[in-house]
Amino acid sequence: MSAREVGDFEDTIAAISSPHGPAARGILRISGPRAWSVALARFTPRAHVGDPVGATSTVSWTPGVHAGWFHALEIATPIPAELTLGRAPRTFTGQDLAEWHLPGSEPLLNAALETILTENVDVSSELVAPNLGEFSNPEATQAFSTRRGRVRSARPGEFTLRAYLAGKLDLIQAEAVWEVVHATTPQRLRAALDRLAGGLGSPLLETRSDLLDVLAIIEANLDFVDEADVDPVELAQLVAVLDHQRERLRQLLERGRARERDGRVPRVVIVGAPNAGKSCLFNALLGSDRALVSPVVGTTRDYLAEPLQLPADESDPASEPFVVELIDTAGDERLETLWDTDPPPHSEPRPAPLESIRHQADAARRSQLEAADLVLRCWAHDAPPTPELIAWRPGPGQDLLEVGTKGDLDQRHCASEHRHHQVLDVITSTATGEGLKELRRLIVRRLADRIQDEDEEAALPARVTEGLRNALAALDRAAWAVAQGRDLELAAVDLAQAINDLGAVVGIEVEDDILDRIFQRFCIGK
Repeated sequence: MSAREVGDFEDTIAAISSPHGPAARGILRISGPRAWSVALARFTPRAHVGDPVGATSTVSWTPGVHAGWFHALEIATPIPAELTLGRAPRTFTGQDLAEWHLPGSEPLLNAALETILTENVDVSSELVAPNLGEFSNPEATQAFSTRRGRVRSARPGEFTLRAYLAGKLDLIQAEAVWEVVHATTPQRLRAALDRLAGGLGSPLLETRSDLLDVLAIIEANLDFVDEADVDPVELAQLVAVLDHQRERLRQLLERGRARERDGRVPRVVIVGAPNAGKSCLFNALLGSDRALVSPVVGTTRDYLAEPLQLPADESDPASEPFVVELIDTAGDERLETLWDTDPPPHSEPRPAPLESIRHQADAARRSQLEAADLVLRCWAHDAPPTPELIAWRPGPGQDLLEVGTKGDLDQRHCASEHRHHQVLDVITSTATGEGLKELRRLIVRRLADRIQDEDEEAALPARVTEGLRNALAALDRAAWAVAQGRDLELAAVDLAQAINDLGAVVGIEVEDDILDRIFQRFCIGK
């Protein structure tokens, strides 16, 4: 199935567009040439909401909300409903649109959808053409009475795809619909809503427009190259425009790279020596016994990951929670700690399976460290650290908190024995609760400013990031050629490439397979 097939506007499509599960109200959406006629065929109106059940009245069918009853094939009793009608092109999809608002019972909604999908009849024999109000004209009435086309179930993302193909959304806004539905944090939701409102697409369209102006000037000079040389002043102005747009794209990419983590929530990774209290700390922060805790060294062999909600503002209980992914890792240890008895004599070879387990645990820990946004490095006086733990330093875009554990025991040894690390940021005790509130506050403080400062350019989709990188590379080449005042033909080629790359990002020029990959992620009804 290609995007072009999904974009066949002759089909009228229908789907349940509200989330699955119990709810007070559910939504059944219909879009296409026959949306109105199909919806009205199963609708008994009433003059106003206060009319008793079974009352009927003459209704002027105009765009807007109409109260009445829906008649489902498998349900004998009329269903109280509101029918919202929209006339093309002033709708989300750019087509005639009808939405039923019904009680949120899933069996009822499924019965309503099945009823709608049976309405594959000749439109000319259906209801009299509606009173279109301000839209009424002979051509529209004739079109309504002669339309043909089947009614079928909508495919995933098809309503949004039709909105994109009708020019109601650019491609970034269309992707933002999916991001809004799947946002896992308030910050992600705000960023997705901003992109949906054009917060990223509009600046990129402005950049593309400026580059088109520059390209037009360069091509005009190439057309008349025999008449006069290019004005140096004009060249300088073009270079200034190109430099400005290069910097603009570079900033977009830099901010995006800082949070290029596939849209994930911030990752907080706990590391430390074996038996340093990592799993106890993990459980204490979560408030539940998620990790197995034992005095036996090496109990944790794999990593555990759980969402953790932290108070963003402790003075305001109603404030939005700050959500992170908390990860407990295996300790860095020697192979001998994997034995539940004394290790065998050194003359005996170590069993290969145990060596493999150790390597897998090490690889998992390193992988989690590389993907971390914040690392909690745990120090305990009775758990000597390995050289690797002491030497580890945070990478670009990462932060580090030095956490003393087992604070109910003697922590004075911590600084003297483990002199390689910096002063502890906080000392905690899972036995007494000491320092846990402060640790939660420090986690939010270290991450909140960076996460809350994310705007529409942050956490860019991979498709957008790749397009911006390609556009910037082509723009760099074009700017260099223009600045040299030579090879303007090559500059024009590179500039055209940058314009095409930006066009693909916002959806002006995009291949069908790209559209397929984007919209097949959507659920049905969106």
